[in-house]
Amino acid sequence: MRILFLDDQPEILDIFRMVDNPALFNPKSRPGVEDLFAPDQSTGGDEGFTPVMDIEFKGSYFPGAKDAVTEFRKMAGSPARYQVAVLDMQLPESSGLEVAQELLALHPELSLMFVTAYSDWSIHDISRTLGMEQNQFMFLKKPFELQELLQNLLYIREKIKRELWEREALRNLVNFTRGYKVDSLNLFNTIMELKTLDLAKTLAGKRIPDLIQKNEKVLELVEMILTHDTSRVKNTFPIVDLLKDFQGRERVALEYDPTECHDLVLVGDRNLLHFALRCLINNGLDFSNGTVTVSASRNAQGRAEFVVLDRGIGIKREYFNEIFEPGFKLSQRSPKAGYGLSLVKRILLNFHKTELSIRSTMGEGTAIKFTLPCVPAA
Repeated sequence: MRILFLDDQPEILDIFRMVDNPALFNPKSRPGVEDLFAPDQSTGGDEGFTPVMDIEFKGSYFPGAKDAVTEFRKMAGSPARYQVAVLDMQLPESSGLEVAQELLALHPELSLMFVTAYSDWSIHDISRTLGMEQNQFMFLKKPFELQELLQNLLYIREKIKRELWEREALRNLVNFTRGYKVDSLNLFNTIMELKTLDLAKTLAGKRIPDLIQKNEKVLELVEMILTHDTSRVKNTFPIVDLLKDFQGRERVALEYDPTECHDLVLVGDRNLLHFALRCLINNGLDFSNGTVTVSASRNAQGRAEFVVLDRGIGIKREYFNEIFEPGFKLSQRSPKAGYGLSLVKRILLNFHKTELSIRSTMGEGTAIKFTLPCVPAA
């Protein structure tokens, strides 16, 4: 979540700067994976992989309103535009309210937090001035603790995610009821947000389209997530069962040692992991005209390690974590919903508590890596 911070007090800006999360871990990479990137292009970590974090705030910090508005305007049309603005109400050359009006003109869906040491600001007046509901902005009273700031930001983050999911679910439902022209992923998202398959059927005229009948695996995934049934993440199954469904698929190359993987048994839910791997492969195919390579092996820590590698357009480092957030798209012209990688993140980090990391070089390609626990074959 990208945040613009504006305050003329250096000590307040220092507190704001503390919200940027450091890397939580530095995953070890498997020897023998093709060296896609030159050593001098690596930005740290083994083979240049950067961990994907479950929560991350990325802030830009300004002591003056003019520079803040200029930067906001420059980023307004970018995929990395600011989602939140934290504004000091009392500024030497302006006010947080005036700045908010300028920013909202550029991005009407911007979330706002006003920081003030005074109590003479009427919530009603601010709401009327900005043309916003009172629940669309927040206050942070000076002096404040870092924890108070983080709690407010976490609340805003969850609100933004919920709004994105609801907006996409509504869009998918409209498609669902107009001839059922949706793919499996959109159907998955729609039903997950509606919280019940019966409601989707009712709204679709109580007719079950062929799409649903042909996607039993999707429905199984939906039911699992809706009921929060995580018991199957402790199941075991051969790694070849996960890979065989992609064998012979056009523009997909599997690289693994059959001897090494023959006795490799994964711990996890096969259906969820199959869904995640399929999303990663499809994403690589969408951004590359060449082959997507999926490699699998046992790493030095005894875990199964997967790397999905494409030779596509690449991803800027500043977007590494954003691409796993719901609704984020590298190109606003893309017909994709921007939810596939967020489901991958949910399946791997939340359900399986595993590692997920990424490396990329513009114009050369992207590699996404994850690991899973495994046990010896019986």
